[in-house]
Amino acid sequence: MKMERPKRNTPKRWDPNFVELGHSGPAPQQTPKAEKRPMTDSPEETGTRLRKNPRRGAAPLTFSEKPTNENATDSVKSGEPHCEQSSGHEDSTDGARCADESLNSKKLKPCDKSVCAKAAMKPTCFALSSDKCCINGWTSRWYHISIGEHYCNDCFDNFYRSTKEGYDAFSRWKRLWSLNGITEANIKMFLVDQYLPFWIQCVTCNKWRQMPKETDVTPELIRGFSCSLAVAKTSENVADPCAEPEDPRVQESMEPQWINVLLAPPYMMSSPAAPFLVNYFHDGVGMSACGNMKDIQKKKSPSNGDADGGSDCSEGENDPSSNAGSKSKTKSGKTVLPSVPGVPSYFQPFDQPGFRQLALSLPPNQMTDDEQIQFPQYAEEQQMYLAVRNIVLALWTLNPKEALTVEKCISHLICRGLVRVRCIQELPSIVHYLTRKAYINTGIFSGSLHGIIAPGTFRKNVIIVGAGPAGLAAARQLTNLGCQVTVLEARDRIGGRVSDDFSLGQCVAKGAQIINGATNNPITLLCHQTDNQLVEISDICPLLTNSGKIMNPEVDKYMDFHFNSLLENVHLWRTRATREDTSLLGKIKEMHQQFIDETQLDFSKDEEQVLQFHYAYLEQACGAPLDSISAINWDQNETFSQFGGAVCLVPGGYSKVIQRLAKGIDIRFNTQVTSVDYSGDRLNVVTFGGSELVSDYLIVTIPLYLLKKEVIKFNPPLPNSKIAAINKMGAGVIEKVVLQFDRRFWSRKTGNADIFGRVPDSPSTRGLFTVFYDLTLRCKRKDQPDGEGLLVTFLSGNSAKLVRSKSDKEIVDMCIIALRQLFPEEEVTEPKSYFVTRWQDDPYAGMSYSYLPIGSTGSLYEDIAAPVSNKVFFAGEATSRCFPQTVSGAYMTGLTEACRILDLEEEAQQNVADSGGTVASESGTVADDDG
Repeated sequence: MKMERPKRNTPKRWDPNFVELGHSGPAPQQTPKAEKRPMTDSPEETGTRLRKNPRRGAAPLTFSEKPTNENATDSVKSGEPHCEQSSGHEDSTDGARCADESLNSKKLKPCDKSVCAKAAMKPTCFALSSDKCCINGWTSRWYHISIGEHYCNDCFDNFYRSTKEGYDAFSRWKRLWSLNGITEANIKMFLVDQYLPFWIQCVTCNKWRQMPKETDVTPELIRGFSCSLAVAKTSENVADPCAEPEDPRVQESMEPQWINVLLAPPYMMSSPAAPFLVNYFHDGVGMSACGNMKDIQKKKSPSNGDADGGSDCSEGENDPSSNAGSKSKTKSGKTVLPSVPGVPSYFQPFDQPGFRQLALSLPPNQMTDDEQIQFPQYAEEQQMYLAVRNIVLALWTLNPKEALTVEKCISHLICRGLVRVRCIQELPSIVHYLTRKAYINTGIFSGSLHGIIAPGTFRKNVIIVGAGPAGLAAARQLTNLGCQVTVLEARDRIGGRVSDDFSLGQCVAKGAQIINGATNNPITLLCHQTDNQLVEISDICPLLTNSGKIMNPEVDKYMDFHFNSLLENVHLWRTRATREDTSLLGKIKEMHQQFIDETQLDFSKDEEQVLQFHYAYLEQACGAPLDSISAINWDQNETFSQFGGAVCLVPGGYSKVIQRLAKGIDIRFNTQVTSVDYSGDRLNVVTFGGSELVSDYLIVTIPLYLLKKEVIKFNPPLPNSKIAAINKMGAGVIEKVVLQFDRRFWSRKTGNADIFGRVPDSPSTRGLFTVFYDLTLRCKRKDQPDGEGLLVTFLSGNSAKLVRSKSDKEIVDMCIIALRQLFPEEEVTEPKSYFVTRWQDDPYAGMSYSYLPIGSTGSLYEDIAAPVSNKVFFAGEATSRCFPQTVSGAYMTGLTEACRILDLEEEAQQNVADSGGTVASESGTVADDDG
């Protein structure tokens, strides 16, 4: 349907601020209206917000007066460009002058918003949809969108009344919006979504130019837009289009108070976030629920002709409380995670309805507490911030191998109206925040962060003790953001307790090689950034007895259910108001005996042995005997969001990732720190060789065992609360045994299972080779003979102490005996190669990972992590309350402490700026004692 424009009596003139046909000449007279407008019961003004409370500073959107049947004449002088925003205050003097000039003319009606009058801008209708449109003349009412954006009552009527030509277009739009949107589909939303013009910034002069609503705005157009492209829309020759002044409304939209009277948030079009948010209503997460008008006009109107556009959604599907869109469920009614082409399924930047919140995902429909603190101006009305933030997160997820800059984001922020100008204005601070918090631009990527972080923003020097995952994570993040970082490592290698062995001809990790929960895991991101392949491990684990039989699957299944029920009962017990902590093993046994007493059921020998297997497997996960672990807080981290998804193996090992992470960082090997003096303005760090280094901040990432031994002396001494937490926390140990054979003799019985378990005969052998991982096919190198086999098993619980009393050969002989018991039908030969780890004897480790002993709480992690004097910081898996005992947790603590330092620096610089001072320049290097 073609929308007729008011006819013009003068030639077109190019206006750089309004590229559509330049309106000039006298406006046509208004014809009398035969119909009465509805009063306050109009469906137009029921609000477009998800919130029920009115916007701050927004006047109620009701009709302030009735239209008259008198002929309305336009008070605009002949020759005044109707589509431009005129300057000058609409005060009583102007009205008196108009009355003197013509008794039949009407006083020009200003916008009801007082801020529009203060902005010295006369309202102009952007819709221009009716042949009676007043343009910028008299109308019975102006409808306010923002300072500088209004539409007149005649254009409103054109879509509201069924007899008007615009009614069908509005009805088609309304039906589509009702299907995909959560906000009410009224006329104001329709005009905002389809009729507001676009604003694009010239890449040459940086001036903003208004483009017609029909413009097909794409990222390519935005990246190459110039004023010369805009003038091509008109027939007027302009010598220098960039010399034309910018529309004053642009600067007005950048003022702080402009957002307070913005009555419609941005609705992004062609948003990169859309594929990630299919489970949400589009308008609830900052996107248009309809798209372009040309798409809507191609659609047929509803068969029943109902202007309300009845919805096909089932009852409850549009429940605003969930904000879940109509695409959130499959035909079976199950919500599924979105699958985005080209993006690994492990990357889920947003929370999804129907799923437990994943770690490192953000809710797309609301700001986090930290975001509200950082951006208080959006805390009440959040949608502008969310619209921009969601696009930034999506763009990073689509390509995390390259730095995401503000310039790359700008071309994807496509929405109508002056609000786009404001979005672009806010974009740098949002990108800066997400970078500083390591949601984007983190890990290993190409490109520079210049433009995100101003040169010299972070001038201070940082020393990091330890080149493990935590230390390297902090070093990489701080280096990326411009800090001067020096890493001091006591070993002759990087990685800490992450160490890969290649002595068997293929990569086998002495430490971590498995990712427990690959979705959103930062280690998964690092592997993706370095093209390090991940292989999912099956959770099928056949259990074998020492007599060589495969445990009855029904017994296995029943005891698995029973053991999980016991853990659930432990959970119910610890929720009671009064309870005293005890060992996890003792409490599980108590629950097991209580079950026997209440049910009078007897457990067979096989069932009791399978129960012992579950005890052993839990000890391996906890890193300590169950009789030493707190029954109340052993799994306290489960109350926080965790990394979900598959369990994956890193066949190439973590070494490739660690090496890339350390690239370009100043790492000084064989440098053991012995003392730290933080009593002055700067820190003095002394090494074993007597060297002294000076810095502004220090991050300590050494293992908990070394903190217990006080290998580093602090002056002043560390706070008593930190020392108590260090001494209270448990330092757990598990050891690995790796065996390489000429053939996979176990495959006939276990098939292609990645894991098989050994059921212990008695509690005394619990933890002795409990689980075997078959890494033959997972870690196989290209030139490896087909028959070779590789097994990895563990010593956990009390069995881990065997390492200190036996040689590697003695431990391997014990393992071979166990394998011959499991596979009596096979000829189990001596392994061709093997090795045994000894982390508990490593002078720079002394442990595997931490655990919470009886009587301790999760606050121990926070006490150990607490900064000292805002100069000394602590990181490592023993400081991670959310992700303890994992490489992921250690890595995250490094990012956390880096963020603490960056926050302190920004706060300090802001305080200096507020006081009118300047930031003192630092040398930019770490000073040695010899100069």
